[in-house]
Amino acid sequence: MKDFPKGTKTLIENSDWAISETVLLANVGHSASEYRFAVEAALKNNLNNILIDSLDDLKSGIEYLKKNEIGKASFYLLGYSEKNNIGLLNKLQNWKTKRNAKNIISEIGVLGFASDFVETDAKWQPYFANLLSNVVIINTLETAIDLSERYSDAE
Repeated sequence: MKDFPKGTKTLIENSDWAISETVLLANVGHSASEYRFAVEAALKNNLNNILIDSLDDLKSGIEYLKKNEIGKASFYLLGYSEKNNIGLLNKLQNWKTKRNAKNIISEIGVLGFASDFVETDAKWQPYFANLLSNVVIINTLETAIDLSERYSDAE
């Protein structure tokens, strides 16, 4: 854990601040070697996130960092933002995204959704599914370029 921020390292090594289990996203999933680079590239901004499942743990973690002047850490709280985005506009956007996903996944050269290539315990699968919900693994760079041009308006 030498490449992690001091705050992240401290929170993972001392989990007394949290009610539930706390782990790093990078430590709870893996992919077959042929898909590892693609999955890690898609998750690169989230690999050091501490997975938590309650607002209380989020508040406790932040308070622990402040109180002990340890530094910073990134957290990933599953489901919180989804619960607060249920307006009509968001429902329409979700519908459009799902429709585009069905079209893209059926394209030649698309191997599947990135979350399907992550092996993890059932408890952690929703984190990967959410983070990788709009990411597909494709067979070649040419296929990626072609799909990105044809689906340039897709989210």
